[in-house]
Amino acid sequence: MDSPPKLPHSTSPSLVQANYTRLAGLGGRLISCLSEQISALVASNEITLAVPIESRIKSFDSIQEKSRRKGLPHVDLDQIGDMVGLRLIVVFSQDVIKLDSLIRHNLIVFNHEDAAARLDDNQFGYQSNHYNIKLLDSWLTLPNYSDLGGLQAEIQVRTIAQHMWAVVSHKLQYKHEDSVPAPIRRSINRASALLETVDLEFARVLKDRSEYNPKAMIDMDPDVELDIDILSQILDEMLPPQNKDHEEHYDEILREMRHFGIKTASAVRNIITDNLNLAIAEDRQHIGLDEDEDRDQERYNRGVYYTFAGLMRTMLGNAIPNNEYNEFLLENSREAIKAKLSWQQAHADADASSETPPL
Repeated sequence: MDSPPKLPHSTSPSLVQANYTRLAGLGGRLISCLSEQISALVASNEITLAVPIESRIKSFDSIQEKSRRKGLPHVDLDQIGDMVGLRLIVVFSQDVIKLDSLIRHNLIVFNHEDAAARLDDNQFGYQSNHYNIKLLDSWLTLPNYSDLGGLQAEIQVRTIAQHMWAVVSHKLQYKHEDSVPAPIRRSINRASALLETVDLEFARVLKDRSEYNPKAMIDMDPDVELDIDILSQILDEMLPPQNKDHEEHYDEILREMRHFGIKTASAVRNIITDNLNLAIAEDRQHIGLDEDEDRDQERYNRGVYYTFAGLMRTMLGNAIPNNEYNEFLLENSREAIKAKLSWQQAHADADASSETPPL
């Protein structure tokens, strides 16, 4: 696919501005395209983003300032590789490696820089992976993307710890060790080392978790004490797989069970064995309510209403006598609403106080 037609290089403000407006419009669509496709890749490959994908189009003033700073005679907008930019901030350093493979496989990478490669072993500094990319020709066969051929974008990938360093160093302008005042150098080195340690320890957590085998723990001791992974293992084994949500939250359920003295794998297994049929019957009743405004249409099409968490709470409600569990949930809900209203009122009072003119 040919590149978009270029306007002649000119110092004429009107021609440069017109070219910028044209490219900015295409750049906005390129951001939408990349964000949508990369988000799908992130989700399907179980990559954990610390924040949603960030994006920007470099402003016209910023481009002109950079041109003046470098003493360039004109602004060649078509050759600005980072006019369109996306940033992916991940939690785990392993995901940086995953994203490297995905970006190279799904886009044209014509330049890549690992900023950490510029640092010696005893140096601190900015760490991030930068990719200058274009869309593959196969993408350009789609009508929505057909006029984006030749456009460039920069994708930055870094961990949340690396991002913290980037933000702080930019704020303090301590991007290189030789620019840091000598009395501060020791502290800034400690901070840099700690942030690198965060990445290493998160990697260790993932490794330790991958080696933890909850099934083996249950097989070895049916009365093993519950934790999140053991509870998840039991539910995966005993509940209908079609009910499982893509993101289940078991922490609150675990605390609720402990409150009622349900603390072992065998106790949970017994509750499921005795109450699962009733919970599934209730699940089917919800599916029969066509007027249910809160239903998840995708789950409804699968013929399920409750998630694993919902099924477990339904079974606990049946297993714990005298409706105590449901009353407990209702009271917790009331307290949460009160706390939220109190927080909102406190902030409203603070805002009103700050707007009151002094006497």
